[in-house]
Amino acid sequence: MPPPARPAEPAAAPDGPPPDDWAPSRLGISYRPCRLAIEYTAGGARYRKCLPVRAEPAATTAEACLAGLEADYGAFLDFENKLSKTQPLKLVEMLLAFQARQRGD
Repeated sequence: MPPPARPAEPAAAPDGPPPDDWAPSRLGISYRPCRLAIEYTAGGARYRKCLPVRAEPAATTAEACLAGLEADYGAFLDFENKLSKTQPLKLVEMLLAFQARQRGD
């Protein structure tokens, strides 16, 4: 029996905020470039929105960096109705630690 087929990769999210019926399904990261990925469904389709994560002087902590992402991409980081803050915060911590290692901190 052949292994089950893998589901198709999500499409890149369209520009602009997500539609009203969006529902997050998975969070992840990529290290090069450093991005927080939010996979979601809307209208029966799967999408992925990638948010760039940069360790800038004003955002040296994961909390500050996540607050900056929330200011820029708040519709995708809806911590009141759609997401818990715990997992995105941990993922941002991982990305900032990676960037620090790359700089030799």
